[in-house]
Amino acid sequence: KIEEGLILSNSISVTVNVTKAEKAAWICIENGKDLPSADDILSTGNSIAIDEDVTVTADNLNANTEYIFAVAAISSNGASALEQKKITTDEEFDGIVLNSLIDAFYRSDNVAGAGNYSVILSSDGKLDENGCPANVGGILLQLDFYNVADEQPINATLPAGEYKIGEEYEAFTWAPLYSCYYYRNGTGVDDVDIVYLLDGTINVERSQHSYIITCEVTTSKEEKIRIRYSGNIDFVQTGTASFDPFEDDVEVELESCEGR
Repeated sequence: KIEEGLILSNSISVTVNVTKAEKAAWICIENGKDLPSADDILSTGNSIAIDEDVTVTADNLNANTEYIFAVAAISSNGASALEQKKITTDEEFDGIVLNSLIDAFYRSDNVAGAGNYSVILSSDGKLDENGCPANVGGILLQLDFYNVADEQPINATLPAGEYKIGEEYEAFTWAPLYSCYYYRNGTGVDDVDIVYLLDGTINVERSQHSYIITCEVTTSKEEKIRIRYSGNIDFVQTGTASFDPFEDDVEVELESCEGR
């Protein structure tokens, strides 16, 4: 079984589950080229674990191009099988591309008990001692989302969908008060612009813990911009509501403490 995952202009991700096989492997090849036989894929392709969902990614692909994602398997009796799926890569993204995840937090300790998902993304992952972009032209983007409280807060995932501006903890909204980006325009300590996001939509695509987050927003500079991040995000649970109460009495011994 091959299930299509996140598709970018230069990569294709799919989830594969192979059962009743001794060995399996995959390849991704541009449509129109000769597709190798199942035996050749098994001997030269990328191996896949058996009897479990496995997400694999083919990268360094061409934009807006159709590819064949092929999976070959062989059973214990020596019979081989080949399954394939045609997938077209996305067009080149016309906007700012962010490549690095700095932090991601989840909490629900607000008056509405809503799920609050915060992510901090960077153009290159390089920050100075103040947590601002270190390199001239660098961007640090902070986004603050709200949705229903996650049933698994320790392993929270941001629901896929379109998020609109909001300030009342409503599902599928983003909060302008905490959504902004930092842009380094020079080498001085203070050569950093803080630009707030004022309106627009943020689209979230998700496959397990892999995301594509696309912002089409208006900023406090009265500019309309497009920003995209693609990659893994694992949210860390924070906030006072992130801890379940003890059901039984627990004896706690303090070794040291501070107070004022």
